[in-house]
Amino acid sequence: MLNSKKILFIILLILPVFIYAQSDEENRVGEVSYFIKIKEFEQAVSILNDLINQNNSNAGLYFLRGQVFEELKNLADAVNDYSTAIYLEPENYHYYLARANVLSQQKKFIKATDDYNNAFNIAPHIPEILKQKAISEFNAKKYAEAKQDFSKYITYFDTDTTALYYYSKTLAALKEYSNAIEIFNKVLLLDSSEKEYFIERGITNLEIGNDSSAFHDFAMALDLDPYSPDANFYKGVCLLKLKDEKNACHYFDRAVKAGHIKAIEYVRLYCAGCDKAGSKK
Repeated sequence: MLNSKKILFIILLILPVFIYAQSDEENRVGEVSYFIKIKEFEQAVSILNDLINQNNSNAGLYFLRGQVFEELKNLADAVNDYSTAIYLEPENYHYYLARANVLSQQKKFIKATDDYNNAFNIAPHIPEILKQKAISEFNAKKYAEAKQDFSKYITYFDTDTTALYYYSKTLAALKEYSNAIEIFNKVLLLDSSEKEYFIERGITNLEIGNDSSAFHDFAMALDLDPYSPDANFYKGVCLLKLKDEKNACHYFDRAVKAGHIKAIEYVRLYCAGCDKAGSKK
């Protein structure tokens, strides 16, 4: 979601379009700026509708209205406006990025990846686009492509923890577990404050049978967030593999209370003979 300051910046980008416009049109763009500033987005849309009716070949106006639609959570309308902007001005990478962002919010990752590809083809000198493209490829389960793009990106930005984290998950998805662990280790050296980093490394450790290491990772995640559904569930899985059914059931119960769906099945399978504290009856 873009904030109001970002939208105001976009207005400044498109203002030159109106340099030859009549003064009343310029004033109306100023009104759009004002209503965005005070978060009266419906009013901003109303004015933009009028401006587009007067000049329906201005890609910037559609782009701006798309941004306002995002603020209103009208994602379908935002996609339509970005698509029109792309049709009118297909060499502007900002429009592809904007549509990709909305498509990602809608979990349409394959289509989003196509837009990131288009944006990167237009602006290959902007590394952030390569990063977003790789993340989108991961979400679209295009793991080979994601691996290639992450590898390129971290060659130059090897302390970007977000990129490294997704790169690790990509390697794990490709079953390159040892390489994934190596990158997870680097992520956690850079930032040990994110529970998800420990959880994902723990899951990868489980995949290769490093149960003790996995147990440690989930314990660290729970230190950061004792109510984490995933950390409680997977710590229970570790304890189950370590033949500690009593304590495993304790963590499965905590995971269920935190909303973990899969933990319900584990409680049914392994904890029917335990009381709520996890002790055997």
